[in-house]
Amino acid sequence: MKEQMNFILFARADYMFTNAEYIIAHAEYMFALGE
Repeated sequence: MKEQMNFILFARADYMFTNAEYIIAHAEYMFALGE
């Protein structure tokens, strides 16, 4: 059970990092358009 919890936490962390990278890339894109 504990191993499964760890897997879920790692999967969620990976998703959050991917989401953050997407948001940063999107913000940079919008900033580039604004210039």
